[in-house]
Amino acid sequence: MAKVLPLVDGRSESPPESWVRVACARSGLPAPVPQFVVVDAGGFVGRVDLAWPEHRLIVEYEGAYHFDELQIHRDDSRYKQLVAAGWRVIRLSAADLRDMDTVIARIAHMLAQPLFAG
Repeated sequence: MAKVLPLVDGRSESPPESWVRVACARSGLPAPVPQFVVVDAGGFVGRVDLAWPEHRLIVEYEGAYHFDELQIHRDDSRYKQLVAAGWRVIRLSAADLRDMDTVIARIAHMLAQPLFAG
């Protein structure tokens, strides 16, 4: 119980978000901020599932409804705005979560990449 309690975070809004966050913790990666609000030039860009603000990295889990024809277009537009604001985005689906080692490797790789100004 003492090992599990520090991993509890009430900000997670879905089990898949929690699975990714806990897998990050267990692998030794820095802790992400759940439900992070992204602001650019003083304006709201979006609230994202998991973020590493100091690395400008976002991880978003997309459940089945994200693949609805209209939602795909909304999501694509939102991610373009996040990228334009200088953020890097990893999009995950249920299929990705079947191989959590690969998910963690993707996140670790992006966290290790230098940020570029401009």
